[in-house]
Amino acid sequence: MAIFRSTIFDNVRRKLANTVMFRRYSKGIMRSNPGTIRNPRTPEQLVQRAKMSLLVDLARRMAPVINVGFKPLATKQTVHNAFVQANVPFVKVDEDFNATLAPDQMLCSDGVLKRPKVTATWNESDNKLVLQHAAEKVSGLCALDDKIYAGLYETGLREAVLVELGNRKSETVEQTELPEEWNKENLCIYAFAISLSKRNASPSVCVELS
Repeated sequence: MAIFRSTIFDNVRRKLANTVMFRRYSKGIMRSNPGTIRNPRTPEQLVQRAKMSLLVDLARRMAPVINVGFKPLATKQTVHNAFVQANVPFVKVDEDFNATLAPDQMLCSDGVLKRPKVTATWNESDNKLVLQHAAEKVSGLCALDDKIYAGLYETGLREAVLVELGNRKSETVEQTELPEEWNKENLCIYAFAISLSKRNASPSVCVELS
């Protein structure tokens, strides 16, 4: 781009070849015209777009869980971006560019802490989900005051809720009634730990419902 002053071109506002001339703030401006911008839509680009589309939608639907499981970094990375970055390696794209993420591979939290010990059973008499956390011993990556959470995701409705299960030092049994429209056959359960300071987390673990 260039600023010009010319008695000949002073009032020119037109395109000549690959050059565009116009007036701005009482000055003559001349710049090159990039021409038609093409979108090549290469297979690699289509694969990446399919992955991003799936994960961005999942991040929105999993917000109640990942807003606790992922922490923004000092680089101003958002919770949603952290979720996308953690799960990109697990997304599969078929030949028709349909993206899928296996529920047992999805990470709802990520970090260096030890994964908690959580089991899940179904109470037929009360029609409730029973989540049980076993008391744990302290270690370098496991503090007794770490908070334990379970993220519940209904794959059919694609909705999520968060359940708090106390801390590592205590054995906890929590009975939870699923939202009215949820089907337990579509239920995925993700357990994870968060430090008391909320600065560290464990990777989530997919808990099998028995």
